[in-house]
Amino acid sequence: MFTAISYLGILVGALLFVTITFLTLRTIQLL
Repeated sequence: MFTAISYLGILVGALLFVTITFLTLRTIQLL
């Protein structure tokens, strides 16, 4: 169970990082 929570946390963190990077690049392109 602890392993599943850790894996889920890593997955959410990676998804959040990708989303922030995508939004940042898109904002730069709009400017």
